[in-house]
Amino acid sequence: MALERLSSTSKPIYVMSDFNIDLLKSEACDFSHNFLLFMQSYSFSPVIDKSTRVHNNAAILIDNILVNRIGFKLSSGNIVSDIRDHYSQFCIIHSLSLKSRYQGTKIRYYSRFSEENFISDISRTDWTGLISNGSVDKRFSSFYNKLNKLVNKPMLLSKLYQNARPNNYLNRG
Repeated sequence: MALERLSSTSKPIYVMSDFNIDLLKSEACDFSHNFLLFMQSYSFSPVIDKSTRVHNNAAILIDNILVNRIGFKLSSGNIVSDIRDHYSQFCIIHSLSLKSRYQGTKIRYYSRFSEENFISDISRTDWTGLISNGSVDKRFSSFYNKLNKLVNKPMLLSKLYQNARPNNYLNRG
């Protein structure tokens, strides 16, 4: 069986589907109860616990995400929408590794910022083009882009190296 083979690999597995089995009725309905027992026998647990479909004043939980790793930090839920009677589900798996999270990340070092140079750059900038440049939205966008370039000019993006962390207080304890 596929679940048996997959769960024996010791890898995290996420099963997502419109199962059409109402998990809210697992105590009253044998079919729903047996489905939950079957999935739990392979260490799968549902991460959605609220109704996923509301129709004619009836709420049911038939769309779900089942996970075989409860130890991972997860955030999950429904995205409520009026477009359909089925809500969309989400499951976010939070990263456990600080090294992999910051690998290849680029940051700006604001310690290089000089208020004097910034004021000087602002005073030398030609702002007259903003007055005659179309709509208010276009003017603001142009103003914001110019100002953003001036603020970030002395702080070019620098690559954060694999062993570096953005703050010294972030360590594994």
